[in-house]
Amino acid sequence: MTKTLIIIFFILTFTVPAGATQTYVMSGVVTDVSGKPSAGADVAVYLGPNVKKPADFISNRTGADGKYSLALPQGHYWAVAVLRKDGRKFGPLGLHDKHSGGAVELDAGPDEDMVYNFTVMALKDAALKARKRNKDLLEVSGRIMGPDGKPAALAYALADPGRKFKLIPRYLSAWTDNSGHYSLFLPPGHFYIGAAGHFPPKAGYLLKDGLTLKADRHNFNLSLRAGQK
Repeated sequence: MTKTLIIIFFILTFTVPAGATQTYVMSGVVTDVSGKPSAGADVAVYLGPNVKKPADFISNRTGADGKYSLALPQGHYWAVAVLRKDGRKFGPLGLHDKHSGGAVELDAGPDEDMVYNFTVMALKDAALKARKRNKDLLEVSGRIMGPDGKPAALAYALADPGRKFKLIPRYLSAWTDNSGHYSLFLPPGHFYIGAAGHFPPKAGYLLKDGLTLKADRHNFNLSLRAGQK
């Protein structure tokens, strides 16, 4: 009897349940645009492309080294990094909060590379700094529309003197809210302008719309291409 009880104990204690879920560790570093680690950031992971809701999974808050990690069951996910100045994990972005832009799609599984690094930026800060450097800047404004024809949230306008740029274009707007409205401040001259949802823009991005600016220009709407959403 005693021997039977011991066997049952070992079976119950050390046998992994058939329904147990195997998890895989996603990890990486969150940095700012200068490449410095960002402390206090979270990586939020979602089961679907809607990232404007509480996350389905969320990482540890990054420390001074900017590193994060979280365990995910096997599956397909969307992920973003957020740095909220007030320490909240959920809710709309504040004026000085930072975001990584468009969601990164990823697969969690035994044969997947699970290292993903994120760059966070408060584009409003960049826009305001550019405006303060030059009081003669002109304003271009309008709405950024998504591929579905609706205003695009968490997108931004970008402009540069050339169609191609290295990593980051010379001029950036703030992130849009649900209205899709943007404001971009440029000196007088000729520019190429576009919209993106990822930061920095994806490799090979070309600015297609030309604009010669001599005065403020309003109601200049931009289209967010499917690949930049």
